[in-house]
Amino acid sequence: MKGKEQEARSKKLLQSLEEAVELYRGDFLEGFYDDWCLEERYRLEGLYLETLERLVAAYEALNQPEKVLHYARLLLERDPFREDIHRKLIRLYVQLGNRAEAIRQARWCRTLFQAELGTEPSPETIALCDQLLGAAWRYAAYEEIFPQRSPPPRGQPALILEHPPFVGREAVWKKLLSYWEKAKSGQGHLVLISGEAGVGKSRLVGEFSHHIRRRGGWAACGYCYEYEQALPYSPLTELLREILSFTGKRTLQSLASWQLAELSRLVPELSEQFQLPSLQHLPLEQEQARLFEALTSFLLDLARHNPLLLVLEDIHWAHDSTLAWIHHLTRHLPRVPALVLATYRREEVNPEHPLYGLAFQVEQAGLATRLELTRLPREALTQWMVGASDSLVDRIYRQTEGNPFFTLELLRTLFEEGYMQLSRGRWVEKATPAQFPVPASVCQVVQRRLGRLSPSARKAAAVASVIGRAFDFDVLDCAWGQGEEATLEALDELLRRHLIHEGSGPTGRDYEFEHHLVREVIYQGLHHRRRRRLHRLVGEALEKLYPDPSEIAGELAYHFERAGEPLRALPYLLQAGHNAAALYAYEEAIDYWERAFSIFTSLPEAEAARFRDSIGAALLARAELFHLQGRPQERQADLRRLQKLAERTDDTRLLDQVLIREARYLNLDGRYDQALKKAQEAAARCRERGDADGEAQALAEWGFAHYFRGEYEAALKPLKAALQLEQLDPSTKGAVLSVLSYAHYLIADYQRSLEYRQQALEIRSALGQQARVAEDLTDMGILYTRLHQLSLAEQYLKEALRLAREIGSQPAESYALNNLGNLHYLRGNYAEALKYYADSLVLQRATGSRRGEASALGNSGMTLLAMGDYEKAETLLRQSLAIEEEIGYESGLSEGLAQLALVLMNRDQSEEALEAATRALKIAQRIGDRYCQVMALNTLARLYTTWGRPSKAIAFAEEAIALAQEIGLNDGCILGLALLGEAHLALGEPQAALECTAQAVALLEEHRCFEGPEEEIYFAHYQALKALEREREALAALQKAYAEVMRKAESLSDEQRHRFLEKVPLNRQIVAAYEAS
Repeated sequence: MKGKEQEARSKKLLQSLEEAVELYRGDFLEGFYDDWCLEERYRLEGLYLETLERLVAAYEALNQPEKVLHYARLLLERDPFREDIHRKLIRLYVQLGNRAEAIRQARWCRTLFQAELGTEPSPETIALCDQLLGAAWRYAAYEEIFPQRSPPPRGQPALILEHPPFVGREAVWKKLLSYWEKAKSGQGHLVLISGEAGVGKSRLVGEFSHHIRRRGGWAACGYCYEYEQALPYSPLTELLREILSFTGKRTLQSLASWQLAELSRLVPELSEQFQLPSLQHLPLEQEQARLFEALTSFLLDLARHNPLLLVLEDIHWAHDSTLAWIHHLTRHLPRVPALVLATYRREEVNPEHPLYGLAFQVEQAGLATRLELTRLPREALTQWMVGASDSLVDRIYRQTEGNPFFTLELLRTLFEEGYMQLSRGRWVEKATPAQFPVPASVCQVVQRRLGRLSPSARKAAAVASVIGRAFDFDVLDCAWGQGEEATLEALDELLRRHLIHEGSGPTGRDYEFEHHLVREVIYQGLHHRRRRRLHRLVGEALEKLYPDPSEIAGELAYHFERAGEPLRALPYLLQAGHNAAALYAYEEAIDYWERAFSIFTSLPEAEAARFRDSIGAALLARAELFHLQGRPQERQADLRRLQKLAERTDDTRLLDQVLIREARYLNLDGRYDQALKKAQEAAARCRERGDADGEAQALAEWGFAHYFRGEYEAALKPLKAALQLEQLDPSTKGAVLSVLSYAHYLIADYQRSLEYRQQALEIRSALGQQARVAEDLTDMGILYTRLHQLSLAEQYLKEALRLAREIGSQPAESYALNNLGNLHYLRGNYAEALKYYADSLVLQRATGSRRGEASALGNSGMTLLAMGDYEKAETLLRQSLAIEEEIGYESGLSEGLAQLALVLMNRDQSEEALEAATRALKIAQRIGDRYCQVMALNTLARLYTTWGRPSKAIAFAEEAIALAQEIGLNDGCILGLALLGEAHLALGEPQAALECTAQAVALLEEHRCFEGPEEEIYFAHYQALKALEREREALAALQKAYAEVMRKAESLSDEQRHRFLEKVPLNRQIVAAYEAS
């Protein structure tokens, strides 16, 4: 029995240690360098390393080598100079029969010490390696660092030029191998590979993909094209198709139906293989988050089964939606065995390019590394041109300057035009032109090659260039119109000349141009009238070949625009915008609609009338996209455009929607007076038209404006009126219930607020509005916190955080983080609370939430006040108050001023403290915020007690108690009673003091939760009992106060603990009294 109990305890201990490792997410408050922060950072890192050592030792004793390997690698990641761990891994690899990995580990250890410390590993390590591995570990195995292949057969220029030796990339190859090894051990990463056009980025990632596949890894690639505008996520579609081509259908069978349905939006043929549900329509940002989560989780799950390499080529041409997904994926890469390589042209990415900011952000966060791929050295060219004279190599190199694509195109031209041949393995110049038939640009090289095509092949290439970089046989055949046989012959010639190649399965197209520059040169060489005609023919071919043209609306819009037929392009542009928005490709949608608006405004009135409704819908949709992106000026411009359209056509319904949208955005922008006017006007207009749902939407914004202004009664009237309307859309009803919950929270009617929040949560859950559900869950956690049910509150808050991260909603995530900080503050875990507030602040700023930013700053200041760091507390509170003043958030302003008053009191700034507390009370009284009124009254009572004016303190404390009892605010009542007792004691009335403090302690112990410091209540009770010489009871109260202080101090660093015990007057008094007792 004892053995089983011991085994259970050991298992539980190991589980706890593993959970502790999972919870460690890197340096504490990275980017902050205050002494207290550094001390806490080093303390936590030390605990993390100690935990890893314990796990390594434990699993070594349990003979579980895989676990030992995992935790030993994590330990070396943080502390790579631990030779004992290097030795442990080397021995373990040898025991497992993996000698190659043991050699790699030994080489890494030696290289690390040589490079970083300028010395060799210890004699003990060297002796172990020699004993177990022989001499092999001392020498770098060149073939393991860089792939070596047999040289191409001499005398066959086509084979040499088709696949020249892969050379000149040794340094970058070593780096990629290093990142791959780290990825295999669970340290996923993004590598951004930049370089000029033709420098060999594609060759590098192609060779690396081949290398990984040969060693059992999975590798897949997706491409971005400059002229491809069909689907916003086309590279992701290619990526997914290639993965499915080698993993098979079985990898999909375990997926949830919603995830399969999302993936089928990228690969439509999945819907033919599986019976998929129709997904619930969600707001745009939630649907994008759902698609991102579906694809990312699928890929990362694959990686956990087998290390995964993902390659994305030419992402400087990626849609913003694709870049957003790359960012989403990158955030999830750490601790996953996956490596992502993304190539781009540096000359295409200026500071205004979205990729510029993305690359900077992920690199700063330590999630990505940028590698610059330079031109090949001359020595590489000598390995391409084995048997050529030095002078020939020099001239070729001077002409191409080491650009691989330029070099290959030049060499092909020299062979094809008869200037050069291979004879007995030597490169022989048959003729020496005055200059090579290659100009400075590749375009001229391509033009020379095109000139050698037959007329029919040139015409087919021209049509293909209009279709795009990749094209299908059927489209080319239909658009060219020369018959199937002629099309096949032309394609055969283009294939022989290496101008195109057959498309691979993942691209989804039959053929591709060898290089996008080849296609561009052909396209730009066409006369503009011929280009327009070919675009029209291609557009008509696509219409003929696709039963549902809306699927390729982007391509059709592109071709008819280039054909100079705006009326034919307009409906496709509108549809393409909606298609892009449905896939969360916001920038693409905005661009499509802008082109549509440009055409629409140029149409005669009779023609424009056909498109007014669809243009109105697009403007409403685009305004919302601008709002989601934090672009208020563009949002307002679209609303003005929409208003003019509605006025011109006398469309009252559209005008009302404009008003409702304006009210909504004004509320969210913090302009509550203007929001109120718009909402009232919209409600009246909708009521007059009999539009109940529109009226309810307007009434919700009406009530929301009053809530933000802290006006409970005024908020309640329109909200209740909205609920009484019939036939409301469920989404509208959910919004009304949500605002009703906020309104009752405002007056501390938490039970009623909870009821409305639960109703809103049920509706939004049924509608699948995941971002709103996450926010509702956080609000449930807040309410249960107020109701002192902390365990239940924590469950809701953690679920909210999980869901927010799952769907990628940063506003919902920041909201949950902030309130988890509040929960830890209530529990006295101040350092933990600060971490949550810091994480929340980063996201609040990233999403542009001024109110959220103010809340995170204010909560951090409140926590630092409790810790005794008054200077920093004042700084953060003043930053918070400045924002709240700016946006007109008066409840937050009142609460923040009360906190600031306590800080100023502790900094001996009496006048400023009294001014802040008085202003806090006046604001709370004016807006009817009874929670803040109680807080301000208790603050004033505390101030006057501290300053030795107990009579004034009693008046404020009694008023606070009465109001707190009226609204059921136990916290305010408990603190007010304690302060009232302190004031009576100061007046020499110990019996009256004891009556107050005894009530305070009884309430505190009944509810087991208190927002203020519990130690203050117990210490006030101790002082009253002490004054009455009831020593035993007094000592019991003092012990409770002391225990509370020390419990909170235990979680702090040494410096924080010292400040907490020495700088906070209450804590100093409690410790002194306890030690004296």
